[in-house]
Amino acid sequence: MQVVPLLTFAGLMALAGCGYTGPIYFTPPASQFAVQVPSPAAQARVQNYVHAEVITLLNGAPVQGAVCGLKSTEVDSGFVTPAMIDLPVYHRPPPPATLTCTYGEYQGIKMIHAQKVAEVRAEPDPRSVEMLVSLLSNAVADSLNMWTYARRGDQIVVELRS
Repeated sequence: MQVVPLLTFAGLMALAGCGYTGPIYFTPPASQFAVQVPSPAAQARVQNYVHAEVITLLNGAPVQGAVCGLKSTEVDSGFVTPAMIDLPVYHRPPPPATLTCTYGEYQGIKMIHAQKVAEVRAEPDPRSVEMLVSLLSNAVADSLNMWTYARRGDQIVVELRS
């Protein structure tokens, strides 16, 4: 019967909307670089932090010691690669940020666009468990409207060029 899966899905969707009770704040771990949120308006939208690793490559090989900066109107940070950085999770999408890394005469620039937190993609088979998880997590992401520059544990790679 098609009714039981539909009712189960509807019940889970209702629970997903009721599960959020407000922002949960975590301070970045001391061993990582915390990204500064310069404007008070942007600070009011920060709900949490996620960490990501930034590495730099020169001719495909990892480079240590590149000086990097991540900047937009809502973030401002400087660090040396390789680095674990803590990126803010915003309520509503922040503008794109520019990640610039310099190593001697080499430089790499990467535009980083915000992405929804908890967005999961699955194969389009309507009977798969992954599809159900995908639909539920996307519904939660839509209802919370949470955004960040990288997902937790992502690796951001910047290729250096002369």
